[in-house]
Amino acid sequence: MNTINNKQLLRQKCRYIRDSFGEMHINKASERACKILTQTPEFLSADTILIYYPTKNEISPLPILEVAQKSGKRIALPVCNMENNSLSFHIITSIDEVNPSHFGICEPPKINEEPIVTERTLALIPALAFSKKGHRLGYGRGFYDRFLADFKGISAGLSYSELVFDKIPHEDHDIPLKMLITESEVLYFVE
Repeated sequence: MNTINNKQLLRQKCRYIRDSFGEMHINKASERACKILTQTPEFLSADTILIYYPTKNEISPLPILEVAQKSGKRIALPVCNMENNSLSFHIITSIDEVNPSHFGICEPPKINEEPIVTERTLALIPALAFSKKGHRLGYGRGFYDRFLADFKGISAGLSYSELVFDKIPHEDHDIPLKMLITESEVLYFVE
C-alpha cells in the first residue's frame, strides 16, 4: 500500500479517535498541554506565537493567550489564502477579532498586521496525529507544509497523547517539527 493510502487510513482512524473525545477530555488535555508549553524555554523566549483556532475536537492552544499577552508576546492566527493554498498570519489582540471563514475555521481579519517572523517565533502547528520523530499527519491540503518550508522559527505540535504514534507515513518533502507537546510531556526532535 502506498504512502497516500496509508495516510488516508490513518486519517480515518485518528478522526474516529478524536471524535470520541468528550468536552471534558478536550478541555483538560488542552489546559495541561498549554501549561506545559508555557513553561518551556521556547515559549518563554518567544516574542511572537503563531497559533491556530481549534476545530473538530483539536487540542486547543487558546489557553496560552492570557499568559502570552501578559508577558508581552504577540499572538497571530492564520488566514487561508485559497488562490495559492498558502497561509498568512495576522496579529490579534483579542480572540473576539476572529470570524468563521474557509472550512468553517475562525480567522483574523486580513487587514490586521502580519508579524515579523524570526528564529524566536514559535509556531503551533495543528494536525490529526504526530509521530515520536516529529512528523505530522495533516489534513491533506498542504497549507502547513508550504508554510513550514520557509519558516525559520520554532515549529511545535500540540497533541493528545492518544494521537502520538511511533511513526506515521510521511514523504521526503514532509518537514518534521522541532518539538511536540502533549498533556503529559514535551518531545524534542533532532534535525
